[in-house]
Amino acid sequence: MRTRRIHLELHEKRLKVLKGRIKDEARADEDEDEDMQRLQAIAGMGPIVAYAFLATSGTGSVSAAGRTSSGSSPGLIILGPSSGMGI
Repeated sequence: MRTRRIHLELHEKRLKVLKGRIKDEARADEDEDEDMQRLQAIAGMGPIVAYAFLATSGTGSVSAAGRTSSGSSPGLIILGPSSGMGI
């Protein structure tokens, strides 16, 4: 039981350090990156989520319609009217 608690504490410390590093990296990009600023204008989208979204999907400039990238990103839902045809 004691060993589990020690392992849990070590993992929690490691997670705290990693979260801090991610936040630092995201905030460093936040001031310079226009895409980060636009994403964070969305309610509930902070620096970590915006950074993760851009890191995995890029800016959307590759696809004909940037909206198409949201279909592959779980948890991101576009609110508003859409014909579903992609503009």
